[in-house]
Amino acid sequence: MPDAGTWLRRLVPPAMRERVFDPALADAARERRVRRRRARHTLARAGVEILYCCRVAAAARECRALARDARRHFDSPSRSRTPMIKQNLVFAFRMLRRAPGFTTAAILATALGIGANTAIFTVVKQVLLQPLPYPDPGAIVNVDEFSRGRPSAVSPPNFMDWRARNQTLAALGAYNENVLTLSGGTEPIRVSAGTGHGWIRIPAYTTSGVTPTVCRSPRRPSGTI
Repeated sequence: MPDAGTWLRRLVPPAMRERVFDPALADAARERRVRRRRARHTLARAGVEILYCCRVAAAARECRALARDARRHFDSPSRSRTPMIKQNLVFAFRMLRRAPGFTTAAILATALGIGANTAIFTVVKQVLLQPLPYPDPGAIVNVDEFSRGRPSAVSPPNFMDWRARNQTLAALGAYNENVLTLSGGTEPIRVSAGTGHGWIRIPAYTTSGVTPTVCRSPRRPSGTI
């Protein structure tokens, strides 16, 4: 025997049946099955059926209202677009409220997608798009020694040999990567810094074209490596 949903579906305009009414009817039927399994008394089951009929009737009424507004001409002066937008928003919020799990998953997926895209774009901008803060960043290279497939620190004798036999690069400089404390402002902060070696006359920042902010840039003496 057809239930209330089948009878009320005949009252819904054909354009709204499959697109709007059928999903709402399936959601109401699913909720009715869950509630009927939990109902232990005849009165409770009757209440479940009444709630199901009310939900189906409300969905049919909404569909008829949407179809009635859709049949109106957009150039009609008596037509107001605000009720149509309001009905769409109300219907969307109702569908989201009836499926809290799906709503939570959609919000989390959207938030994670936005966060991941923001992080990836920031990394791409800093690494690929934004040039290094040097006069000629395309001409600067970093040379390392490799031990067991991993980069390692360059030994002083090897560096001196590289500089003595260099015929490709304009200049060579060595530095150490350290974490230092920068003070002088409102509060000290930890920064990553490159410090020069004491056994090298020409530090690394002179080869990159960076001008010191505080001290003087040493010049390369004649006859030194």
